[in-house]
Amino acid sequence: MTDQKINHAKSDDYVNTARNQNSKLLAGVMKLMSDDKSVIIFNTIFLAGGGSSTTLRTQLKLTRKQYYSRTSRLIKAGLVKRQKGGYFLTTFGMVIYHAQRLLAATVKNYWKLKAIDSLGLANNDDNMPKQERNKIIGSIMGNQEIKEILLSANF
Repeated sequence: MTDQKINHAKSDDYVNTARNQNSKLLAGVMKLMSDDKSVIIFNTIFLAGGGSSTTLRTQLKLTRKQYYSRTSRLIKAGLVKRQKGGYFLTTFGMVIYHAQRLLAATVKNYWKLKAIDSLGLANNDDNMPKQERNKIIGSIMGNQEIKEILLSANF
């Protein structure tokens, strides 16, 4: 095997390893965010702008074990950090928080999205001018973030 082929094989291995790690991280974050108590802790840390464990635990009415095991998982996932006696979201955690909010808004608007689908607006229908399509989507969808996603998408 030539040096060039060996380097290419090593590069492929590196890319595959990175993809695998990213997939595992994403799966771990999704699993963590599917636990309602973890989400409550995560959201409370964001909304409180940091807080001591005693205060958070008392507010959330969780046992020590429930609180610390979930907080530990949030830290291991890179979503939360402990600093000066309080918990704060990491930059990764901030992005995940906003993605979670968008996901919740999307679920809340499920029927509006189904209506857009039923009108055929999500398909690349050449019979309807893009401007008209965008106007209908804009009138149906109230959430600005979702509206921007739909209007910028090339269905």
